[in-house]
Formats: sequence, C-alpha cells, structure tokens
Amino acid sequence: MQFKTEELYIRKAIEADLEQLDLVRESIKYIATWMSIEADELDGTIKHGFYNGWDLPPNYSNEAYQLLTIEKQNESIVGYLALTHQYPDTNCIWVSMLAINPSCQGKNYGKQVILELINYLKNNSSLNYKKIALSVDLKNWPAVNFWINAGFKDIVKYLGDKAYSDKNFAKIVLERTI
Repeated sequence: MQFKTEELYIRKAIEADLEQLDLVRESIKYIATWMSIEADELDGTIKHGFYNGWDLPPNYSNEAYQLLTIEKQNESIVGYLALTHQYPDTNCIWVSMLAINPSCQGKNYGKQVILELINYLKNNSSLNYKKIALSVDLKNWPAVNFWINAGFKDIVKYLGDKAYSDKNFAKIVLERTI
C-alpha cells in the first residue's frame, strides 16, 4: 500500500527506514503515561517488530500487519502509520498506531494521512473494506480530539478499568465507515 497527499508520501517501511522510525517512536514516548505503561517499554519496538514479528491479536500473522512511513515529499520521515488488515473482522482495517513527530505536529499531517487512507480504501474496492477502527487511550486527550475530528464518532467498545486513577487505564474503540 502506498499513497500520497499534496505534502506527504506514505509507503511501506523498509529496513533502511528503521533508525528514523525509532526516532519518531522515541519522540512520542510521552504517550506512555497516558497508556499506564513505563516509557522504556516502547524502546526498540519498531526494530523488534520488523525483525521478530509484531505483537498482534491471536490468530493473526505478520502478513496482516503493515508499517508505513510518512515522509515529506523528497525529505525526511515525519511519522508512521501501522495497520492491521481484516481486524477485528474481514471488512475492517485497524489503525494500530498513527505517530507524527512532535516537531511536525500541528501541520495537519495526521489528518491528511487519514483522509487519504480513506480515499485509497474507497478507490480500491478489491480490498473490500467498509470501515476503519482503532482504539485510543482516554487519558490521551489530544488523540481523542484528533480522531473524533477525523470523523471517528462511533464508539463501539470500552476497554479497561471502571474507575479512574493515575495507575488505571481505559480505552475506547472508535469506528468510521469508509
């Protein structure tokens, strides 16, 4: 899968991208506090997944997972998009992660990527996707706001603890029709 916007080129990640992708992952480690995990749990996850396999839902193979780079056209990588195909069902594509380097946030890159992904999926009917889904940590207010503004307004599931505390976590699963 590859597509582009006016400013960005989105393509399958290759081994030569791993250093830059890990730098993006390093730059967003602050999200660990919203996920109720230690920041060092995010260390090296891009390289590890690329070489050893991704942490996927049961009964899903690495072929179902796709890591895409987001780069400014003819420039450097500014983020990545991770997708799980046919999850949680065959007519859905799951956004496992959308990450934009904080130095590049606020430029509508994330929105451009998601809108163009939707267009790509609409225009490639052979993929047969009818919806896009994702989960977002409720403590991650910037992400909750981003996804709702991107049209992901259907809350289809709640996951996590029932009571709030600094150590508890909760996520909502959001969905959008293509």
